[in-house]
Amino acid sequence: MDDPRLAALALAVPGTLLHLAIVGVLLRLTHQRFGMPIFAGVALALLLAGVALFGASIAFWHFAAFFGGGVALVVFLYGAVLKSLSLAMLAELEAAPEQTLPLAVLAQRIVEPAFAERAGLLVEMGAAAPDGAGYALTPKGLATSGRIQAARRFLRVETLGLYGGGKA
Repeated sequence: MDDPRLAALALAVPGTLLHLAIVGVLLRLTHQRFGMPIFAGVALALLLAGVALFGASIAFWHFAAFFGGGVALVVFLYGAVLKSLSLAMLAELEAAPEQTLPLAVLAQRIVEPAFAERAGLLVEMGAAAPDGAGYALTPKGLATSGRIQAARRFLRVETLGLYGGGKA
């Protein structure tokens, strides 16, 4: 291609598809552990490979931007499909007789296990500790919560109307 910007786009698209394929295989092989290092490591390796193989014929910053957008799309896609409670509920409804289930059953099958898993992750990272029948916030959890709340205030998340109750 004569235009290095178009060459960058032409390389970024198959690079993104290759990223999707490699990440999919590695996540399966590792039982979906080490997701962040896998996503980032594969992206970095493919970025460097693209530059090493085609560096002179592509516009680097265009390639980096196109490929970075593709990687972000892959990460978003996996996050939405892998952890979506809505998609899990739809799958349960589809598998149910007459494709209908009471809310309590959906909560028991989908929501409660997901919350238990998240609570376990909080305990594992030291942000919460088991406390009787529930959990207690640790000093590390308090610090983490403070940073998250500061980011939410800075980004004005509550005013965007994305999570209900907010005013645009």
